[in-house]
Order: sequence, then C-alpha cells, then structure tokens
Amino acid sequence: MGIRKRLAYQAITYAAAMGATALASRSANQGWKLVRKEPPPLNPASRKTSWKAALSFAAITGAVGAVAGVASRRAIAGAWRARVGRLPMGER
Repeated sequence: MGIRKRLAYQAITYAAAMGATALASRSANQGWKLVRKEPPPLNPASRKTSWKAALSFAAITGAVGAVAGVASRRAIAGAWRARVGRLPMGER
C-alpha cells in the first residue's frame, strides 16, 4: 500500500475513533443519568464520590468506549475495502 493511501487510512481511522469516543462518552453520561437519576461521577478523586460509583462509571465508560472503537474500526475497514478493493494494511 502506498504512503498516501496509508496516511489517508490512518487519518480516516483517527477521525472515526475521535468521533466514536465522543459519542461513547456522551452515551455513558446519559445512560448513567437515566439509570441512576444523578449526574455521573466526573471526579473519581473527590471524597464525595464513592468507590462503588467511581468504579462502576469507569467500567461502563470503558465498555462503551471499547465497543464504539471496535465498531468504528470495522466500519472504516469495510468502507475502505469497498472503495479500494482490499482490506487496509496489515489486516487479512
């Protein structure tokens, strides 16, 4: 794969990951508010935040972020394959 295509793929993947991360963060915050009826613990170091709340929110945010990351990478790889005719670099 040429350097231009590699850079284009990396730029597109980076932009998609940033968008997915932002969406995942917003989704985790809204989900927490919906379920817990309180704002999410944004400062886990605060004494006002319980360990249970801090760890629960971290686990939820991590899981949502991981799913969003995988989904965005798969979507970009599929679109790349449709456009270029083969999978991106290093993927089989």
